[in-house]
Amino acid sequence: GGGGGAAAAEVLTPLGKREWTELARELGFRYCFFYYPFPGWRSPSVLLSEAAFDDEELDVLSLLEPVLTARGSDRAYSHRLIRSMVANKLVRELSDHLFVVLSDNPEWLPDPRILAWTFNPGRVAAFRKMTVFCRDEHGALNVRREAYDRHGDRRDDVLVHQRLEDEPYRPGRLYTLQLAGIVCTPGWSVGDVVAWARPYYRLLKDHARITDDGEWLEGRHLDLVPFNLLTTDRRLTAIDAEWVAPDPLPLRYVLFRGIYHSLARTGRVALPAHGTPLNLYSLSLAIAGQLVPETEGLLELFLQLEPRYFAPVFGANVAAPGDLDLDLAYAEERKNTAPRDPGRLHPLYNLNLQVFAETPDKDFSEETSAFLPIGMTERRNRYSIRLPWFTDDITRLRIDPSDHSGLVHVHAIHLQSEGEELFYWTPYSHADVELNGVMILQAAPALCCPVMILLNYDPMLIFSLPSITRKNPMAPVVLEIEVSVVSAVTSADVLNSLRQTCAMLPSS
Repeated sequence: GGGGGAAAAEVLTPLGKREWTELARELGFRYCFFYYPFPGWRSPSVLLSEAAFDDEELDVLSLLEPVLTARGSDRAYSHRLIRSMVANKLVRELSDHLFVVLSDNPEWLPDPRILAWTFNPGRVAAFRKMTVFCRDEHGALNVRREAYDRHGDRRDDVLVHQRLEDEPYRPGRLYTLQLAGIVCTPGWSVGDVVAWARPYYRLLKDHARITDDGEWLEGRHLDLVPFNLLTTDRRLTAIDAEWVAPDPLPLRYVLFRGIYHSLARTGRVALPAHGTPLNLYSLSLAIAGQLVPETEGLLELFLQLEPRYFAPVFGANVAAPGDLDLDLAYAEERKNTAPRDPGRLHPLYNLNLQVFAETPDKDFSEETSAFLPIGMTERRNRYSIRLPWFTDDITRLRIDPSDHSGLVHVHAIHLQSEGEELFYWTPYSHADVELNGVMILQAAPALCCPVMILLNYDPMLIFSLPSITRKNPMAPVVLEIEVSVVSAVTSADVLNSLRQTCAMLPSS
């Protein structure tokens, strides 16, 4: 018992490779194997053997760079640093833990032919998989995919089929690593990313079937996305087609999900050119808009299909990805871009609309609010959001249009109950409204209708409502908002007006 305790204390002591090798020898173990977990040991995404770093065929950089630069990780490194460390054979030093296998029996050793493992810890248990990079008896490098739990509970409502197939290892660089090189260069633009995405769009079109309803892909191409593509001899090669949908897929949906998820995985990026959207929905739509002929309704399509296919796989909270901000290298510079730097304002293609209602008994709170993500086009459309049920009269209404700064046309706001109009507002109304982080611009040469300028990441409009007596207090209350995207011409005119105004402001 005492010896066991001493051994445990010794194990918890930080040791390097040399110390572990000496300790193994002192304890009588003949064999000592080392493995390196990335980005950490508690929930590794990649586990590399000692031999993996010296293997000339295995591309260690393609395995590690997406993991070590991932946004939201405890310690995210720059793409340039990772590439330099790999080139100089120093990247194993970024693993702050070691997995050590000690044995005095050659029958109890890990398979030396296995070079690396990758894992998918973010999924629900039934869909987690392990990918093994190993050499066969002839020395060929293969990729083997295995489910964590082969007998896991697969729910009946899962529409997608998970296909785990082994395949030969294919040399080549991950296509998304090219994107990382672009967005890590200061001054990058939408056009730069469009140039990167165009070969991917052509690949999708090569697999598409054209009908009267548009371009369609077979369900087996659901996972034909940039992070499952390799660049080899200037060609794109697909790997790991894991997910298969039961129905044909609109090409533009697959294109959008490929662009969105690729951008979401790039980690920290450099400050882009002026006017570049800084949130992922708007940026993805701006990129897709230069590739496909029509993006109207594309965001709604994405928000409809993505949860439909992947909610059971990744969990309801992450199945419909949110409108994430780019992880800028100079975050403080972003926070202070408006209104001092109008070049950082851009037309919004989506709104994360949240509506709050205040009654005599309840103040504004999350309990008395409703949320609706909206994808917009330059066409004026009306969207409805049902408020939480209550019987009291509404005394004040608070509308948070978005969680991003930018430009948007808000044409009208209606509050209705069973066809009865309770409140109506337009930018021309004289109704009292309290603006917080919001400007409404009504006079500019190219302005066909007022432009709402959202100046920060928590803009709000608060309306004090006149006394309202609903005919049926039990009926639901619905807010309808009419919005559209600000055109490029109008946006340029508004920003020029703002620059002239900011130039006249004192510098303090």
